[in-house]
Order: sequence, then C-alpha cells, then structure tokens
Amino acid sequence: MKKKKLEAVYFGGGTPTIFKAEQLEKILKSVKENFTLTEDYEFTLESTLHNLSDEKLEVLKKNGVNRLSIGIQSFSNRGREILNRTYDKDAAVKRLSEIKRNFSGLVCIDIIYNYPDQTLEEVREDAGLVLDLEIDSVSFYSLMIHDGSKMSKDIQEDVFKLDYKLERDKELHNAFMETVLSTGDYEVLEHTKIIKKGKDKYKYITLSNKGSDILPVGLGAGGKLGNFEIFRMSPERQFFSLTTEEEEKIKKLSGLFQYPNVSFLKMKDYMPENTFDKIHSFFIDLQEKDLMNVYEDHIELKGDGILKRNNIGRKVIEISLEDE
Repeated sequence: MKKKKLEAVYFGGGTPTIFKAEQLEKILKSVKENFTLTEDYEFTLESTLHNLSDEKLEVLKKNGVNRLSIGIQSFSNRGREILNRTYDKDAAVKRLSEIKRNFSGLVCIDIIYNYPDQTLEEVREDAGLVLDLEIDSVSFYSLMIHDGSKMSKDIQEDVFKLDYKLERDKELHNAFMETVLSTGDYEVLEHTKIIKKGKDKYKYITLSNKGSDILPVGLGAGGKLGNFEIFRMSPERQFFSLTTEEEEKIKKLSGLFQYPNVSFLKMKDYMPENTFDKIHSFFIDLQEKDLMNVYEDHIELKGDGILKRNNIGRKVIEISLEDE
C-alpha cells in the first residue's frame, strides 16, 4: 500500500479520542508507517470537546492530523442538555477557543438543528458563534433520532415531544445559512457543509462524491476500491459487492447534486448523449417553480431546491435511464 498515495484520511464515524493518548499515537503512527500521503493531504480526526485533552492534541499535531471535526451540535445551554453534550455554552466556547489557538490545522464543527422546540434565536446564536470563533467549516444537519440513543429513550418516556414539521425545518435551516453567509466570509461547499473561504476543502467528502477509492480500515468502516464496495461489520463479517460501470455512473451523477452549482458538462459525462435536452426542460420547469437558476453551462440550486436536491438528482437519473 506504500506505493498508492492517499489524499485524505478520515478517522471517525465514532469518537477516536476516547482512546488514551498513547493508544492514539500508536494508531496514528501506523497510518504514516503503512501508507504514503500526498504533499497536500488532509488528515481528519473526529472528537468531542471533553475527550480532546491538551495531551491528546499534541499527539495529533505530532502525527500529522491537520483537520479536526468536533461534535459541538449546539452552543445553546438548552440544546446541549437535550443533545446530551458535556459542558455548558460558556465552557464549550472557551474550550473551542483554546483548541483554535493551540492547533495550527483546520478546526471544523458539527451543528444539529431542529431539536425539540428549538427557537430561531438559538439557531442564529449557533451561527453567530461560528462567525465569532472563525470556525474553518461547519457541517449542518437536521436532527435524526437513532434507535437506542438517549434522545430516543427520552422521547419514548415523554421527556421531550418531537413534532417534526417540514416548514419549521426549512425556517431554522434558512436562518442558520443566512446568518453564516451574511458576512461574505463563508460559502457553501456542499449542501450540508459551509466553509470559510480559502480554508477547508473537505477532501474526504469531495473525493467520495467523485467516486474515488476509499480504503475502509476498522470495524464499521465502509468504502470502495475500484469496482468493489466494502463494509466491515466485524473481524469475521465483511461484505463485498461488485459495482457495474452503469451503477458507478449513477452514483457519480447523484453526487453532483450535493453541491449548489452543477455543471452541464459534468452531467453529460454520466448520461446518454440524447438525454440532456429532456433534463434541461426539467430544469426549466424547476426554475419556474423558483427551485433553481438555469444558466448557459450550469444550474444553481436555491431555496427549497437545496432541500429537495436528492429528489431532483433522482429524477435526473430516472430521465437518463429512460434513454438507455
């Protein structure tokens, strides 16, 4: 594997910083010993605030980690309690500021919106602190309830009531986006990723959307090598599936709609030649519904079109398959 150069390493999908500093160091050293990284590599490690001690931060810096993804979820005291976060708002802001000062790489955070009874003031406060702290990028997700989680149990026991309304989700989403983008210092990289201009490139996700090879290492990791998709359930259980050339094209076409601007030229790479006129007519219909702007060489999703991007992508795929 030393011959193949890696552009991005993503260590997470859990919280690696639950390991002790010496355990983390052993794992991180093994990456550099067994793989060759490109000169402009991105090495991300996920963490929470309370698990990331100064000692562990030094280990990460010394072993090539240059991007942190920290699960803040919310700065609001009420939101942090609902989402089972350690630290109150002031302590979270203080610790995040310390990490920003002591880490030379990118500091990125996750924010969750539309938790029970979240107010517009709370979501705007989260956005305002992204700006105040000069966070390099923020991943912004609507709340999802996972079976077995504390929140799932709280809802079952009527501690919280979850009354999901799409219109409210859009209102909170738009308030956050508008606040972060208002200064002109940030831009949308991918529909759930807002980056500080000139900073985060989020190579892992952009390479994933392009269909690049992803080597999965460790339990629960998924990826692909060539035409084979891989998922590691346990040491004894690993799943492999062969992806056809057509399936690969469909996935890459779908990946294009994770971004606000979609190039016609790139779209045409993944569909039959005679299909594009029909798709262009579909886009004109969506423009009339104020879901996108259609330009000479690309579309720009906007408003509800951003929230409906996956449905739009699926419809484009359906049209392209009709002419196969």
